Amino acid sequence: MTSVIRAISLALGQIGEPAFRKVMAVGVLGALVVFIALWFLASWGVGMVPWADLPLIGWMFDWMGSVLEWMGEWFTFLGDVAFGAVMLTVIFLLFPAVTTTIVSLFLDEIIGAVEDKHYPGLGEPRSQPLPELLGQSLKFLAIVVGVNILALPIYAILLFLPPLNLVFYYVLNGYLVGREFYEMVAVRRMTPEQAIVLRKRFGGRVVLAGAIIVFCMTVPLLNLLVPVLAAASMVHIFESMRQKAAAVPANR
Repeated sequence: MTSVIRAISLALGQIGEPAFRKVMAVGVLGALVVFIALWFLASWGVGMVPWADLPLIGWMFDWMGSVLEWMGEWFTFLGDVAFGAVMLTVIFLLFPAVTTTIVSLFLDEIIGAVEDKHYPGLGEPRSQPLPELLGQSLKFLAIVVGVNILALPIYAILLFLPPLNLVFYYVLNGYLVGREFYEMVAVRRMTPEQAIVLRKRFGGRVVLAGAIIVFCMTVPLLNLLVPVLAAASMVHIFESMRQKAAAVPANR
């Protein structure tokens, strides 16, 4: 816990540096473009679907025809409210994945700035080809989106069991997001196989850091800064894990 708090404090100390401001601007604009496009695409898709002709649910529209005619504009209003609520829920659930995926392509500058300031003796990082970077980002996005979609029934059940619903959300996404940021930092200094071994040994720190990251991503305005702060914090967490692993070998 102490190492995670220290890492976040050190990251905050660099927030005003040019590299940090540049990547934060990219993340904010990228997230806005993605979610605006998603909103319009969903609106278009809902309008294009012939709901009354669909099997299994089409009969509901025939049965409710007179009711809908009676409700008139009220039904349109309620439909818009329901659509907005669904989209906001989707944005809430997927914001960590989308923002992280966007900025992950630009976080080398952030990680490099942290290493130059706090760990100047590390030398040149391991070379990572662009396909590897793109593959990591897309794999992460697919995993987070897929896992959260599969978890929707659990979210629905836990909706009536607060605060278990929030605990489940933060633990699940904390593990996924923490793992992504960790791997993003770790593979610069070791092979993916070595990074996995180290993460398994100190996995609690990664999950805790990920849960804090996800929580901050659900706080308006603060969430715009989080991907950059998360990457910077994870550099310190990773280096502390490496130092502890070197001081206390795994076979002891």
